[in-house]
Amino acid sequence: MPHAGPDWNIATAAAAIRTELDTDGNGVIDRDEIRGCPVWCSAADRLDGNGDGRIDTSEIEGRVSLYRDARDLKMALRLRFRFAGRPLANVSVRLVPDVALADIIPAIESRTGGDGVALFEALAGAYRIAGDWPSQGLVAEPAGLEVAADVGGMVANQTIELRQPR
Repeated sequence: MPHAGPDWNIATAAAAIRTELDTDGNGVIDRDEIRGCPVWCSAADRLDGNGDGRIDTSEIEGRVSLYRDARDLKMALRLRFRFAGRPLANVSVRLVPDVALADIIPAIESRTGGDGVALFEALAGAYRIAGDWPSQGLVAEPAGLEVAADVGGMVANQTIELRQPR
């Protein structure tokens, strides 16, 4: 039976991720390089499968394989958005796939309720958190989110704090 989710070419997706993150071009990604990409910061420990502080192509391929293997599953996300300790109510929020995954998984959108909570059903992958924040210049922390079965199970709850840039 054919699957319902996107087709994943593991090598192509991993190469695109490596190209995006490997800013010095040495073939591996270190912690400083991954800090420069908020989408992947939340996945850094899981990407670095052997824990040596350096992420190579085989480790990226392993993570992308996990996403591919869950391609038929949408995971429920419950994200709470707050600013200055209060819920950020009635704002549009988007989860935008990392550029390396944009041809494979779609962006998704939701709106927060009065409690600042937005509900999503997302495919496995790495996303940038974006939204129509009520004041110019606010940034989300964390600014990225990894969706995978081994990150909080099938339902993920997380609080996203909005703040003024430092």
